[in-house]
Amino acid sequence: MKSTFDRTAVIFDSGGFNGVLSIGPAKAIWSRGVKPVALFGTSVGAINAAKIAETNALESVNQLEIIWLLIEKLGPEAIFNSKFISYRLLKGKPALFRNDKLIKLISSLNVRKVVEQPWTLGIVLINDKSENFPADDLLCSDISEFLARRFQVVSSHDKEVEDNPELLKEYILASASVPGAFEAVKIGDRKFSDGFVFSSVSKQISQLNCDTVILILNKNPLSKARMSWHQAMFGGLRYLQDTLNAIGIIHFLQAHQDFSVWHCSKEITPLRVASERRFIIIEPPNAVPDLEQVRFKDVDFSSIIKEGFKRTQSFLSIIEP
Repeated sequence: MKSTFDRTAVIFDSGGFNGVLSIGPAKAIWSRGVKPVALFGTSVGAINAAKIAETNALESVNQLEIIWLLIEKLGPEAIFNSKFISYRLLKGKPALFRNDKLIKLISSLNVRKVVEQPWTLGIVLINDKSENFPADDLLCSDISEFLARRFQVVSSHDKEVEDNPELLKEYILASASVPGAFEAVKIGDRKFSDGFVFSSVSKQISQLNCDTVILILNKNPLSKARMSWHQAMFGGLRYLQDTLNAIGIIHFLQAHQDFSVWHCSKEITPLRVASERRFIIIEPPNAVPDLEQVRFKDVDFSSIIKEGFKRTQSFLSIIEP
């Protein structure tokens, strides 16, 4: 049976600094010469996807790796500017952290180059309209349609973005702006913030008629025995995200029975009979205890990237030698 990666979509997960867990798998994917027709991302995944979408080649993945190694060198303050955090708490500011360093990182992206490319970059976010819960949403029988109503996916080929490519930076910033950590981003007369879940892109993937979907997860479970208050808070949020994402994936696979399912965690497992169309889930096998969403300590990013690359390279060679 001949199988290819001709029409591939790659989805990048959220997770703050856990986003470094995506770099090794990304290197393995693009090292094979895979050129996805679409890259999707939410939160830190939006930044990872946007950087790679500049060339859709290993060159951009290597540049992204350099960015992550610089973040490791600079520490958590590279993104989360905690200066005046006590003042912001006392004054009841809408976010704990200033977003100037996040803006600086995103400003380095060549969004004009992304918009000019034939492939699609999709950014998941929430707008202030999504905070409402109209009754007609409860009557929606299509899960993908329900998720599409609740979460917005901005494309690099949307007319407003093609007319003003710099607008894409604002949407990426919004997607990476976790409520409470960073302020929502005002674009036009609306406010946008972190999209949280990636499963809302299933509608776009169906429209693109992809033969392969690769989902790169940043799951990094924390030990409940050593969990701090902020870890517990983010852990609860992550549980809700994972639940919504699972619902979206289940619906997608139910609607696309011709997709085989492969899962790479501690074991490489085909979960559904072989087919030329594939849904591939790449997940780290082990937790990295000192790597958290908003901070990290004594974590070797290079080793994480190398391990992720080797495992994913081996995994993909089993699926398609």
